[in-house]
Amino acid sequence: MTEEGRIHIGDLKPADIALLKQVASEAAEHAVSRTLMTMGIDPTNPRQAQADMLFLRSTRERCEGATGKAILVMITLLVGSTLSVMWIGFKASLKTALPFALPIIALLALITAANSHDSWISQQRMTDPASGEWCCNHIDCKPEQVKEVRGGYSTAGGDVVPYSRVIPKSPDGQWWRCRYLGGEKAGQTRCLIGPPPGS
Repeated sequence: MTEEGRIHIGDLKPADIALLKQVASEAAEHAVSRTLMTMGIDPTNPRQAQADMLFLRSTRERCEGATGKAILVMITLLVGSTLSVMWIGFKASLKTALPFALPIIALLALITAANSHDSWISQQRMTDPASGEWCCNHIDCKPEQVKEVRGGYSTAGGDVVPYSRVIPKSPDGQWWRCRYLGGEKAGQTRCLIGPPPGS
């Protein structure tokens, strides 16, 4: 296009500028909407998209925590196995496999207990009544002693959880505290699960 054929902003009337702004705004809105739809996000329902992003973030945080725990378990197994083999070699006169089997039995008992806890929290899809965040799993949640104080319950972590945030669904009658593993809220209470009323 030659210099004479170009349109200069100074040559446009206010109505033309308003029309150009409207067209640009509609084009941008259309492009963003199509991009979000291509990604599987409904642009007319931003709350659902926010919930999906929060779920992805909490899943990522759990995975990061799980990776660290998995490495620790692998190191523990490796060291435990090495020590067991050394013990068996040192005590060659012992023909029984009991010294070797005890660490494995103890580890299996711990894993079974952790998985049974994970199943009831995950299966019941527990969420904090105030924030709506998932309570998570056995990595985040542990049995804990709590003390009733004015307005709620005091945890061993130092938080005071209001009565309105307590989830009265603990099947074993214990108090379970789920905490954040990372980020700004690391160590703070994510959910507090207590025994049902009257139990």
